[in-house]
Formats: sequence, C-alpha cells, structure tokens
Amino acid sequence: MKKISLLLLLCVLSFSSCKKDDVEAVIDCALFEGDSNFSLTATVPDADYPKNIEFKLEYTGGQTITHALTWDFGDGNTLAGAPTQTHEYAVAGDYIVAVHIVINEAGKNNSCNHTSTKTITVE
Repeated sequence: MKKISLLLLLCVLSFSSCKKDDVEAVIDCALFEGDSNFSLTATVPDADYPKNIEFKLEYTGGQTITHALTWDFGDGNTLAGAPTQTHEYAVAGDYIVAVHIVINEAGKNNSCNHTSTKTITVE
C-alpha cells in the first residue's frame, strides 16, 4: 500500500498525470511480493554425489514467468536458465541460493521482478 501511495504522490508532485497503466502496473506487482506463489526446493538426486544439488522453482500464480530466470548458487557461480537447474558445489558448507525471476502479466505490457532464496547445507 505504501508503494501505491508513494507512486500516486510522486505523480501529483511532478505535475504530470499518471497513466492508468502506470498505476495498474504498481498494483499488479504488489501482488507478487512475498513467496506465497513460489516454492524453491533443493534435493540431492544421488546420495553418492552429495555436492550435486538439483534446484527447482515452482510458481503457482496466473502470470507467465519469462525465460529471464537468473540463478545465484551462493558460491560465486550464476546461471541464466530454466526453473530447474543442477549445480555441483566444490566445497561443503552453507550457501544462500537465490533465483531472480521476471514475471510478465498476460495481456499487459508490464513486468515484475521477484527473488526467491533458500539456505542450503552441502555435505
């Protein structure tokens, strides 16, 4: 709500009018804040290779996730790609994995950014 109020205030203060699409974009992006529509999981597919981790991002919202997914595996390695990725860690330890997502709303010319994170322990 604060973002919507701030946007409207900025529009009034700048003496230019906000377009309806600008306000709708802010309202639509506010719906994606938080992790309620996202699930980020990490699994070890083969117990013989515990440093090889499979990550999967699932999204249950009604909009379209574009191909603009960027993974940050927390060890200095990043990768642009699909919602499911496999990464092999060189060293055991705790890592914060992040996936940056761009969501395009169907039928509209706006997009929203979201980041989901998960802390994992590699053995």
